[in-house]
Amino acid sequence: MNEVQRKIGAEFYEAKERLGLLTTGDPGAGDKIQVTDTFIVSAARKVDKKIKSYPKLKEFLSSARRGARKLKIIGQQARHKVRLSAARRRKKGSLEHKTISLEDIVLKTSENPVVSIIIPAFNKFEYTVACLHSIATRVPQTIPFEVIVVDNASNDKTSSLSALKGLKYIRNKENLGFVGGCNVGASHAAGEYIVFLNNDTEVTPTWLSKLYETITKDKSIGLVGSKIVY
Repeated sequence: MNEVQRKIGAEFYEAKERLGLLTTGDPGAGDKIQVTDTFIVSAARKVDKKIKSYPKLKEFLSSARRGARKLKIIGQQARHKVRLSAARRRKKGSLEHKTISLEDIVLKTSENPVVSIIIPAFNKFEYTVACLHSIATRVPQTIPFEVIVVDNASNDKTSSLSALKGLKYIRNKENLGFVGGCNVGASHAAGEYIVFLNNDTEVTPTWLSKLYETITKDKSIGLVGSKIVY
């Protein structure tokens, strides 16, 4: 028997002694005790019987269990409310729940951009349309920009974006993944600064200006990122 088993055995002996559960067959603390699952279960049952013989202790434990269950329920309800609230906010402010046609999108891009916004896309046409619509309607023209969509060989309506005015549309022959799409887009970028944007993102009015302000105020900054709100 190793030291861990000996220590466990001694602790069980002490606990049983304090609760008055020792029987004539119990070994002494100095004897070798073979700690097995049967021994542990047997001791647990005896402790449970001892607890039942003390009504106040039993009542206290029952109350504690009810309190624990109540706290667990409260926690679950709180988490549910947070998720529900977040879902409602997304639905209220999200563009993906609205029907947007390409005619609704007017990209005010520049022929001499300072910033190139690159959006790799593979299917999820509605997401890409919502993303482009948010850029068209929310981003001011204070910073000249261009928008490049890199289509990673989508098999939905993504190819129809090629007809969108003000958009650079590039279609890959195969799905190169997000990183591969970013690299292809970067090779076609004309801006001094490059922004990589997921196609399921909807931007806010100050999104681009804050990024530009941050990266230009200090020459030691080479990369910036924006907060994503789910």
